Amino acid sequence: MRLAWLTFWALVACIAVVAQVDREARRKPHIATLVPSIFTGFASEEKVRRSLLSRASDPARREVAELIRARPIPGEHLILLARLEALAGNTEASLVDIQRAAHRSWRDAPTQLIVLRMALAAGDEPGAARRLAALWAIQADREWLREVTPLVLASPQSAETFAGILAEDPRWERNFRAAAPSMLDPETLGRLAE
Repeated sequence: MRLAWLTFWALVACIAVVAQVDREARRKPHIATLVPSIFTGFASEEKVRRSLLSRASDPARREVAELIRARPIPGEHLILLARLEALAGNTEASLVDIQRAAHRSWRDAPTQLIVLRMALAAGDEPGAARRLAALWAIQADREWLREVTPLVLASPQSAETFAGILAEDPRWERNFRAAAPSMLDPETLGRLAE
């Protein structure tokens, strides 16, 4: 009985160690390969990224499918799938995956930036303004904001959409108002103040 009890606790300890190594793989990608496949969660994302870098699409596709099956909500996994589709030349499928990712995780700044740039390229000014508002709301990287804010708000239609969103949700307005004078010309600032 005592041996069974010790074996049980040793097994629990091993599982806990493997789970911690899996979590640590997010910060230290090189240890992702140490995690057994049955325990991968965070390590799977790193394995997919490594497969993408080495252009090994078949293992990456299996890993992404498993990630999406295990955790269907995070949009980051769909972005990985979109990258795979783009590498395989499936542009249409890649665009669909990016749109799905943007709807699922508006707090993921890289996803919002990708969709913002797609909206600008497609001439969807209100869509670009909504993505810009999401980036400001999540307090994305200031350099990204400095780069894209003037591009998006140069259009009167985008500025109007953005101002409407700003008026509806004033929680992040103070951050925007403090940073905007260094990013925008006086004419654009005037349009936003109206």
